[in-house]
Amino acid sequence: THEQPLVVEEQERVWVLPPMEQEMGATFGDMIELAGYDLAQDDLQLQLTLHWQALAVPDRHYMLFIHVADPATAQPVAQTDTMPRRFTYPTGMWAPGEIISDQVGVSLEGILPGTYDLVVGWYDPDTRIRLEAQDAAGNVFSDGRLILPDRVIIP
Repeated sequence: THEQPLVVEEQERVWVLPPMEQEMGATFGDMIELAGYDLAQDDLQLQLTLHWQALAVPDRHYMLFIHVADPATAQPVAQTDTMPRRFTYPTGMWAPGEIISDQVGVSLEGILPGTYDLVVGWYDPDTRIRLEAQDAAGNVFSDGRLILPDRVIIP
């Protein structure tokens, strides 16, 4: 049996922010900045492209959560938990100043009609403790839930 050599793809590092629909300037744990995002929605799927910037090398591989949440209860009605670029580029590999654009999908199937919050944040997968979030105005969210300005409307 002839074994194929393992090829490790060198990630092309990006240092310049791309154009984006919504600028944020929010930070998580003083390590990760959400510079902004782009959002697309069809009947069954939310496509969120998040533009992150590493402020420092994150001290571990954090998990990203995206919630479509009931504004009254903050309970998620849909969610995705992932690591950047479908687990191929975890936060601990980032370089200070680097820009990481990451496209994440959230299924909207089975959600009752209504208007929902779109929430993002990061947590340690071992302890489940979330990174503190802070918006561009300096408001701190100790629960780690950053509510994005776009609402999700299910007709």
